[in-house]
Amino acid sequence: IKKIRRIYMKNRLLLVILLLCSFLTFGTSKVKKQLNIAVIYSVRGKGDKNRNDFAYEGLMKAKKDFGIEFKEFTQRISVIDIEYQLRSLAKSEKYDLIIGIPEEMRPGVAVIAKEFPKQKFVVTYSPMDEKLPNVATILFREEEGGFLAGALAAMTTKTYSVGFIGSAQTPNVRKYEKGFKQGAKYINEKLVTVSAYVEGESPRFDISGGKKKAEEMIKKYRTGVIFHDAGGSGIGVLNAAQENKIFAISSEQNEDKLAPGTVLTSIMTDLSTPIYTVVKNTANGNFQGREYYFGLSENAIKTTGFIYTGDKVEKENIRKFEEIKDMIKSGKIKVQK
Repeated sequence: IKKIRRIYMKNRLLLVILLLCSFLTFGTSKVKKQLNIAVIYSVRGKGDKNRNDFAYEGLMKAKKDFGIEFKEFTQRISVIDIEYQLRSLAKSEKYDLIIGIPEEMRPGVAVIAKEFPKQKFVVTYSPMDEKLPNVATILFREEEGGFLAGALAAMTTKTYSVGFIGSAQTPNVRKYEKGFKQGAKYINEKLVTVSAYVEGESPRFDISGGKKKAEEMIKKYRTGVIFHDAGGSGIGVLNAAQENKIFAISSEQNEDKLAPGTVLTSIMTDLSTPIYTVVKNTANGNFQGREYYFGLSENAIKTTGFIYTGDKVEKENIRKFEEIKDMIKSGKIKVQK
C-alpha cells in the first residue's frame, strides 16, 4: 500500500508540474495582433500607374506575407480638409498605421502627429520639417535616377547640350537635376548641361508652360535631349521634343507611350518596396520614426526598357547604361546629393 501511495504522490506531483508548465507556456502568451492600416491615395486614386498603384502593390504583398488589412481613402483637397481627414482616422483608434501617399499630406501629418503621439504615420517623397518619433518618412535617392538620365542623354544627344526641366525647385526635383548633371559629365566632360523650371502657380500641371520652357531651351542651346521631372507639365516637354525631333526622358511614371520613339526611357520611383518595408517593420514590432532612403540598390528606382527606342539607341549605349546602373548599385559610382 505504501508503495502504491508513493507512486500516486509521485505522479500527482508530475501532473502539477506539467500543468504549471502548460500555464507558463500558453497562459501568458499573446496572440499576435492583426495589423490594420489606413492608406490615403492622391486625388487620382488607383489606376494612376504611378505612386498610388505602386503603394497598393506594396500593401498587397504585405497582406499576403503578414496578414495585414488595409482600408483605402482618397486625399481631401484643402489643407483644412486634409487635417480633418487625418484627425478623424487617428481619433478612431482603428489603425496601427496611417499612410499618406501625396506630398500634400505632409503638413497635415506634422500637425496631427503631435496631437496623437501614439498614432503611427508614414509620409512619402519629401522630408518632414521636424522629425517626430511617430512619423516614418519614405524618401528616394532621386539623384541616382537623375544620373542615369544624364548619362543616357549624353550618350544619345547629337548636339553639344542636354537639358533638365523641373516643375518647382523642391528638394527631390533638385536632386534629379544634380544627378542629371553628374551623369552627363560622367560621359562627356565638355557637354553643356542646362536647366529650367516651370514654376508659377501650378508648376506640375502647366502643359503650355512646360512646352514653352522646352522650346526656349532647344532654340537657345540646341539641346539634343531633355530630361523632365515636371509632373503633368512634362507633357508639354514631350510635345516640344517630338515636334523638334529630339529625344526626351521622363520621370516618376512610364510615359514611353505618350511619345513613342521620342521618350528614350522613363525613370520611375517605385513605392512598392518602401511601403512593404515599413509595414513589415511595423508588423514585427520595429516601427521607427525616421527617414528611410531607397534607390537603385533596393530596386526602388527603375527604368523602362527602350521598347519604342531600341532601334534608335546604339546597343553599345544600352549596354553602357545598364553597366552604369550596376555600378551605382554596387557603390563603384557614388552620386552626390
